[in-house]
Amino acid sequence: MADPSRSWALILALQAQLATITVANGYITDVGANIWTTDGQRTDALGLMIYSESITGPGLDHERPGKPVRDFTLLVEAAIGTDLDDAQQQIHAIIEDLETCMKAYARAQAMRPEAMQVTPMSVADIAILDRPEGAAVIAMQARIVARYFR
Repeated sequence: MADPSRSWALILALQAQLATITVANGYITDVGANIWTTDGQRTDALGLMIYSESITGPGLDHERPGKPVRDFTLLVEAAIGTDLDDAQQQIHAIIEDLETCMKAYARAQAMRPEAMQVTPMSVADIAILDRPEGAAVIAMQARIVARYFR
C-alpha cells in the first residue's frame, strides 16, 4: 500500500503518542489504552477518540519564508460515566495527562531532523462539555493543532 496522506500520517502519529498515556509510563491515568480514529472502533472502555477538523491554508510560514503551510486541527475527546464518585476529578486527570503527553511529543519532535516537515503538535484549547439533560457522562475535548509544510 502507498504511504498515507500527510494529514492521515499526523493522525497516526497522534494516535501513537496518545497510546503512551499509561500509569506504567508515569501518567495519572490509563486513557491511552484505547485510542480510536473512527466511531466504529469506539467502545465503552476508557479511551480517547480523535476527530479530524479543519485543514486551513495555504499560508506562508514566517520562520521559513516562501514555504507554504497548512494548519490541521484535530479534536481529541474523552468521556467517562458520571456514576463514578470521582468523575470530575478523573476528567481533570485525563486533561493533565493529555497536556503532559503533547509536551513530551513536542520535545521528541524537536530532536528528529526528519520531522522538520511538521511543526510539533500542540494543545490549542480544552473544554469540559456540559452534560446534556439526563446524560450520565462527563466529557472533555482538546483541540490539537499541527502545521505541515507543502
